[in-house]
Amino acid sequence: MARHIFWTASLIILLATGVDCSSAGAAALVQRFPEGQMNWLNGTLRATGVATPSGKSTAGAADPQKVLSLAKVTAQQNLLRCVKQIRISSLAHLDTWAGSDPLVMAKIQEIIKQAPVVKQSYLSDGTVTITLELALGGAFYQLVMPKEIEQIDPVTPVNKPPASATGKPDESRWTGLVIDASGLSLNPVLIPRIIDAQGVQVYGPKYISRDFAVRWGGCGYMTTLEPAVCTDRVGLHPLTVRGLRVTGFGQADIVISMAAASRIRAAAEHVHFMREGRVVVLVGEIGSQ
Repeated sequence: MARHIFWTASLIILLATGVDCSSAGAAALVQRFPEGQMNWLNGTLRATGVATPSGKSTAGAADPQKVLSLAKVTAQQNLLRCVKQIRISSLAHLDTWAGSDPLVMAKIQEIIKQAPVVKQSYLSDGTVTITLELALGGAFYQLVMPKEIEQIDPVTPVNKPPASATGKPDESRWTGLVIDASGLSLNPVLIPRIIDAQGVQVYGPKYISRDFAVRWGGCGYMTTLEPAVCTDRVGLHPLTVRGLRVTGFGQADIVISMAAASRIRAAAEHVHFMREGRVVVLVGEIGSQ
């Protein structure tokens, strides 16, 4: 109980001082690709393009605008290559699921063209380097989320139990779910599956409503417990369970104990917070791809 009170008090202090709880004190959680990198803490993808003058204009000097445009196009191409390598789930990369649909890929490319420049530099020889950043979510998630993620109407529990008067955490009123996988070499995906020791799914694509999946993905990834508790994603009173091991293709699914699975399933609010994707996974390091 004392630990729960400390978390609650910490959240109030952080909110009062205007600290961004989603990243306060959190270490980087970066997945690197040959063409760029994915930051799973804030859901952003970065890629860089480089262009060097190869000719002269009629004025006798390289056209800097053409070099700049070429660097940006190269960065966009690299960003697209990175996008294709993101795993939607343990079963498929984005390229596997959406790469065969020309319409979806065309729309993804249009989104990439809108990615803002976050860094731009020039060398004395006229070489230009541009870094673009794509924030995943919204229109991008709407395109790439599997069709099995459907809109789920809210469910109002019948005979909702009263709040606990014992001072102990009320297990019928969890506000979210935290999966502690910090000791496991987990590979983050957009929609992870949480399964019990018998292989039965506890959380996954069929549990989250599409509107929330589009809003912020299937779960949040953090590196330390305090930010995960203070984030608005899991609320003030999340249920925390420990992951036993990772499994599935790409080592992206998390196995929890039967006892932990029973606690989740027994909670009166579990349908509510899962429907809204109020799930955070604590990750110590990203596993080998």
